[in-house]
Amino acid sequence: MNTDENFNEFYSNTLSSKLITLDKLRLAMKKKNFFVFLIHIAIPFTEKLFEPKYHRSIVNDKKTVEFFKLLKLVTSIIEELNLNTRIWTKQ
Repeated sequence: MNTDENFNEFYSNTLSSKLITLDKLRLAMKKKNFFVFLIHIAIPFTEKLFEPKYHRSIVNDKKTVEFFKLLKLVTSIIEELNLNTRIWTKQ
């Protein structure tokens, strides 16, 4: 299998759409690099996601809703690439 076939195996229109959606979110910027059999997607965030400064209820808070939308999008990219099962089936 050549490099183009490997690339086309995982890079679908759905994945492309999700990466574009991720790029449009102002919480994050993405950089991607494709090299032979590997895909590297780095997502540097401008927000402190693991140390939020909440001094009030976070229920229905705009930042919380944006965080969960972003988390759902990133999770869907992992599912699209089938990363959760490919790791365990490599020989």
